[in-house]
Amino acid sequence: MMDTIIEEANTNPVVPMQVYKKAEELIAEAIEDGLHTGDLEQTFETILELLQHCVFLGMGRVLLNDPERNVLSIRYGYDVPEYKLQVTYTSDEGLTGHVFRTGQAITTFNLTHIPEYKGKVAKVYELPYVNPAFTAVPIKNELDETLGVLCANHCQRGTVETKEVLKILSFTASKIATLLCRQVH
Repeated sequence: MMDTIIEEANTNPVVPMQVYKKAEELIAEAIEDGLHTGDLEQTFETILELLQHCVFLGMGRVLLNDPERNVLSIRYGYDVPEYKLQVTYTSDEGLTGHVFRTGQAITTFNLTHIPEYKGKVAKVYELPYVNPAFTAVPIKNELDETLGVLCANHCQRGTVETKEVLKILSFTASKIATLLCRQVH
């Protein structure tokens, strides 16, 4: 199933709407599996892999608040070098910190012109895209408290459908929040 959707996504310069829809379905299935198995690591790896291969959102990261250290830590990353998984952000640092602090999503279309992009995980010059883009959305619980941030770099060479990218990342972040909150109880 996933191979078919990846093949369809790879043959188009713009990700078709049905690919976004199918990716949402697969992400929802992965979350349901995670709720049953309790295996967060496998669940998040599956979700981030789907985002990268289906809708070209690469180097996906789930950063969660670490209140003891007062930082956001990368808890899960896909296609992120191991040594970069140790990166942390304060709530007043970069675009990721901004999303955590404000609880508002952010999308940039060309990171080369955004001084707030710290590039701790992916330096602009390391990204193989002409105009590297970045999207981050808050992960919020049912009380509207921000638990962390879901972010990814756009890997697509064609047109980026911002509305659809924000929609799928927001959908994914809400599912992640559900999974995290269930793990606590």
